[in-house]
Amino acid sequence: VLIIPVLIGLSSGKDDMFPLLLKMRKALLMSQEQVKSEAEKARRFHHLLQAANLMARTLKPEDLRLALEKAAMRTGVESVKVYLPGENWPRGEGVPLLDGKARLVCTGGTDQSTKDQLEILGRVFSTCWENAELHQKVLEALEETRRSQAQLVESSRLAAMGLMAAGVAHEVNTPLGAIQ
Repeated sequence: VLIIPVLIGLSSGKDDMFPLLLKMRKALLMSQEQVKSEAEKARRFHHLLQAANLMARTLKPEDLRLALEKAAMRTGVESVKVYLPGENWPRGEGVPLLDGKARLVCTGGTDQSTKDQLEILGRVFSTCWENAELHQKVLEALEETRRSQAQLVESSRLAAMGLMAAGVAHEVNTPLGAIQ
């Protein structure tokens, strides 16, 4: 007897007669939206991780610029331009880089999520830029050390030759002095 109204309600295609079915439908729609949202977050984090890996392996300023521009384009903005230190950029626009010495300027797609991604990319870029500068300083210091070591070896050789020449001169002068 209880099944007959349920079957009639289901056969008519109207589930508004059953509040439980409405709640289940709402829960299903909410979970589908949540899955889409989580998938979008995962996609964004994947792009950020790829960009960070690419920038971390790059030690040249121009390659870093290209890596940042490529990563910023993947966030959904229309166009991207990275202004490095010494270049003029439009004032008041974009994401500051390198403590305000450089700037990432984008057009289009400036929702909060995109801005957050661009700021993260800017921080990764700044860190990689500083690492590249430190790497360059280490290479310069290493080269200076090599030059210093080469000079030290050369001066040691000259000192040894001088000592040998003094010894030979002494050995030659002693009998000559006795002969004189």
